[in-house]
Amino acid sequence: MSPRTARHGKPFGWLALAALCIGLGIWLPARAQFEREEFGVKTLKQPPIVRRGMVQAQDEDSNPTAPADTPMDLKPGEIAMLANFRDGGSLRMKLRAKTIPIVTAYGKLEIPAEDVQAIEFAPRVSEEDAKKVKEAIGRLSSAKPEDRNAAAPELFNLKEKAFIALVRASRSKDKDLAKRANELVDDLRELVPPALLEAPVQDTLETEDSRFAGDIPLTSVEATSLQFGNVELKLADLKSVSIESNSRVTEIRNINGNLTQFEGQIGRVIRLRVTGASGGPVWGTGTYTTQSSLASAAVHAGVLREGQTGIVRVRIKPPQQMFNQSFQNGVGSQRFFGQHAAFTFVR
Repeated sequence: MSPRTARHGKPFGWLALAALCIGLGIWLPARAQFEREEFGVKTLKQPPIVRRGMVQAQDEDSNPTAPADTPMDLKPGEIAMLANFRDGGSLRMKLRAKTIPIVTAYGKLEIPAEDVQAIEFAPRVSEEDAKKVKEAIGRLSSAKPEDRNAAAPELFNLKEKAFIALVRASRSKDKDLAKRANELVDDLRELVPPALLEAPVQDTLETEDSRFAGDIPLTSVEATSLQFGNVELKLADLKSVSIESNSRVTEIRNINGNLTQFEGQIGRVIRLRVTGASGGPVWGTGTYTTQSSLASAAVHAGVLREGQTGIVRVRIKPPQQMFNQSFQNGVGSQRFFGQHAAFTFVR
């Protein structure tokens, strides 16, 4: 071997090996792609997100599910809601319904959706089971002993499916029916899920100045989400909703007025009319405890001047661990340690 061959042979060998690796790197993925297409196999970069019956294929270009406190910009006339599901999840959406019906002891009402602040749903069962329960409770109040004797074990065997209806029947004005239903309720208490014992037996709908109890005669509501587009939410899956509207304003009439009534409505943006003041208690800076005086927190944050009346927007936040003290705009705030519900002003 000549000095020239010895000097250059090894580098040429490494170059050939590198070329072979590059070729394999191009050919193998192409072959794999060909096989996937040939056999009709479609792959996703990540598994699909499944949320209460709605499926979305997520890849690097898609948006993940928004947390409950994600802000939602509303146009005039649009209504946003925070849907709280029975499985523990929450999702912010735009409500498409314009009215919410509720059947009360005094008749059926149609409440404008923009006037509704919150709804709590009683547990629901399927239409088939609801029909069975209704018929069995009808026989439980029958004048015929054989009908009553047949209805009682039937309702007992339905267990949690019949429990809420039996609780309602135990409050009936028909004393005989109420007595029989109450006996069944007592027998079932140890057999139904504990959460059912604390569940509301009627739907409740709240507006700014009223609270209605009754039955919302719907199986689903139409909504729009950023993640899934237009969807129908089954009321059987919902535990509660809180609703916000750009057209609704809540008035805070005194210096000590605070936001404790909204603590559970995380992510909700609320419009409030208040007069700025400097004498109320304030905890926090930028982020305030819900026990803070809204009138004084508004001056501290610089959204109102003392004595100025105006509409402010606040967002309810998840509980915070610490709130800092400061002196701003003639108002001093205090420090607070420990977890507490919170809010911030939306500029």
